[in-house]
Amino acid sequence: MKRLSTRPLRAFTIMELLVVVAILGVLVSLLLPSLTAAKKKAKGAKCSNNLKQVGLAFLLYAGDYADKLPPFNSGGPFRSPTFPHNPTNWWYQLLSNGKYLPDVKVPGGVWRCPAVADEDMQSPFGVAMEGYGPLENTNAVTGLPSIINYAFDHDRSPWGSARLGQIQRTSQLWLIGDVGQPKDLNNIPRGGYRTEICTYPPNAFGMWDQPLPKQPACRHELKAGVFFVDGHIELWNYGSLADNTHDLFSLKSR
Repeated sequence: MKRLSTRPLRAFTIMELLVVVAILGVLVSLLLPSLTAAKKKAKGAKCSNNLKQVGLAFLLYAGDYADKLPPFNSGGPFRSPTFPHNPTNWWYQLLSNGKYLPDVKVPGGVWRCPAVADEDMQSPFGVAMEGYGPLENTNAVTGLPSIINYAFDHDRSPWGSARLGQIQRTSQLWLIGDVGQPKDLNNIPRGGYRTEICTYPPNAFGMWDQPLPKQPACRHELKAGVFFVDGHIELWNYGSLADNTHDLFSLKSR
């Protein structure tokens, strides 16, 4: 009959446990940057996919409306003394009501930039803005050939957005992208952004006018996603946006 060993099992010493914990700490510290980078990359990929869908909805709308892009609002200019805007028919509601995109009143999904925090979302017209918006420069600068306009002018004459066939530089012009208002005007773009309905172009000094500095929101590694009229997407840094590189905001021509 084989005798069982009566020798006691050896336990780990405190020193050995500390060594194991230290090794695990080193491994975690080495892996954490990679995990953080992977998470940011995944958010960027999801944002690009969302932006692509929203941008294509603009183009599909134009296909159904004689090549004309959706208006910024189906009424007149905001705060117009003669012809106020329609409070329920902003561009995102037109795309939602027309079934080009999911219901805008349901939060999340394609409307939500994954880099937007809950506390940074604003709801200026009863619907939560979740990260994306078109270029709309008619409030800031008058008489420029902007792409997205209100359906009617101040005098009630038809206005409307541009037809795709009228746009010559489709690969260079902003149609929709990451937009917002800086949370810290002294620390742009690192200070973060609240959401907005659109972006304005920069002024002649490479800045966005106060008190509503609606602008591209550089939420992705200090860059903003831009969907161009021809359907491709790029990431642009704040300096290139502020410089209106390649006349991105159609201040000179479209």
